[in-house]
Amino acid sequence: MKSDQKKRLGIIIFAALLVFILWKYFVISREKKIAQLKLIHIQNALVTLEGERNLLKEVLARELQTKEELFKIKLNLERDLVASQQKLAQMEEALNRLEAEKTGLKTEVLLLAAEKAALEEKVSSLPNLKQAIRELKQKLRQDKQKVKKDALKVATGNQGYVIKDGISTYPFKKRVSVIPLP
Repeated sequence: MKSDQKKRLGIIIFAALLVFILWKYFVISREKKIAQLKLIHIQNALVTLEGERNLLKEVLARELQTKEELFKIKLNLERDLVASQQKLAQMEEALNRLEAEKTGLKTEVLLLAAEKAALEEKVSSLPNLKQAIRELKQKLRQDKQKVKKDALKVATGNQGYVIKDGISTYPFKKRVSVIPLP
């Protein structure tokens, strides 16, 4: 009997062990299926994230290219601005110069108008006209005399003197100094 009990106990333990192993096998296989599903889900998420990462890289590359283009445009605009400011400064300087010239010309016009009025006053009366003619003839005579004096001076020359830079070089002196050799 004892051996029968031992056999039964052995069979019960063996059956319990078998049930435990089968139960453990099913639990592990279920966990394996769950892990595989999770792995597939994670792989799909990884593929999705890689796609998004590639898309973001492309967007970033485009943004960087756009930024570089905008930077180049900005540099060009800054150069154009500096050139425009210089041109504006030159134009303002020219405007100021022209305004000063205009003021000078207005003053000259006023002086000429006053001179014209004075000449018209002289011409308007006969005695004043005769006086103006006399003054003009006297001025012409003085100019003729001055021309004759200048011609006479040129004709007589410089009496043989050599003139350089307005200084007479006649008589010519040359200094020669002799230094004995040691």
